[in-house]
Amino acid sequence: MVAARRAGLLCHAGHGLTYETVSDIARIEEVTEISIGHFLISQSVFEGLPAVVRRFKALITAARGA
Repeated sequence: MVAARRAGLLCHAGHGLTYETVSDIARIEEVTEISIGHFLISQSVFEGLPAVVRRFKALITAARGA
């Protein structure tokens, strides 16, 4: 990812993210976008969309130290 940053590229992550994995990815400074759409929609069947969005937002915010 350092090479990507040096080349002026943005790093995005997303495939396979879950509640358990998103914090580790969010801590990577070079990752500028986290695409959680697939898991978010799938999980919302069980928990409801607002609840899933709130939980993901809290996990990402905590991991980024905000």
